[in-house]
Amino acid sequence: MGAMRLPQTAPGFAGPIDEPGARAILDRCMAAGVNYYDTAYICHGGNSERVLGRAVPRYLAEMAARLG
Repeated sequence: MGAMRLPQTAPGFAGPIDEPGARAILDRCMAAGVNYYDTAYICHGGNSERVLGRAVPRYLAEMAARLG
């Protein structure tokens, strides 16, 4: 999943992210079996990395189960 298209609260690709909306997307991606998340500091001015970083702990056990 490319983090560049996470929902945002302002137009453009450098604004703040709608974190509840992004979490809903991440929940759907995990449920669908997505196992690759692409982000970079230029996506939303680094906000996509922060949102993914806060979301990852919720999914660690599920991610580990898929790897094991």
